[in-house]
Amino acid sequence: MKAYHGIGHLGFDKTYWTMQQKYYFPGMYQKLADFIKHCDLCQRSKQQTHAKRVPLTSMPIMDTFSKLHIDMIGPFKKTNQGFQYVLIVVDSFSKWTEAFPTYTETSKEIAQVLYKEVFSRFGAPHSICSDRGKAFMGRLIGAVTAVFNVKQHFTSSYHPQTNSVAERTNKTIIQSIRTLIDDNQSDWPDLLPGVLMAFRMSPSATSEFSPFYLLVTF
Repeated sequence: MKAYHGIGHLGFDKTYWTMQQKYYFPGMYQKLADFIKHCDLCQRSKQQTHAKRVPLTSMPIMDTFSKLHIDMIGPFKKTNQGFQYVLIVVDSFSKWTEAFPTYTETSKEIAQVLYKEVFSRFGAPHSICSDRGKAFMGRLIGAVTAVFNVKQHFTSSYHPQTNSVAERTNKTIIQSIRTLIDDNQSDWPDLLPGVLMAFRMSPSATSEFSPFYLLVTF
């Protein structure tokens, strides 16, 4: 239980689903629930949130990586390599998530990461959704999306829920990072692969399938 929960310190549902794929023992459900409930790191680092539910609306999603949600988180403690931020990229269909450490939150660096790490590996999407941050509305990102014929959608300042896919993922990753590191730790990029692995192997609340399963199946 310690090993499975310790990968990313995710909640009970995701940890239990992942664990039961490999193991079972009598009382596992309750024992895991008690273990997570009394996890000292989780209790000290995770905040209780009571977000208002937003009415669900259907949006046409054709395939994996046809629509992406992107967002920036940070700044974190500057690493020896100079990283301070993380670019989050979430596939709207499968919820497959990529997280790239960045030096800045500029349009130039975001455009470079999207081209080198996302478009070159998964293909250019049909559309990208982001907030109206200065970097996302920058000239270089606009140029890259224009070259690959990618439509850009921006969330309204009054309705940020439009990009709720990325926002929910950000909260999970931020909480996991804060659980695993202290304020003075500068090797946080090394923790991202473990956090991403735990997230990718856990089922989505909407589809009941893991991002990994949906990515390799569709």
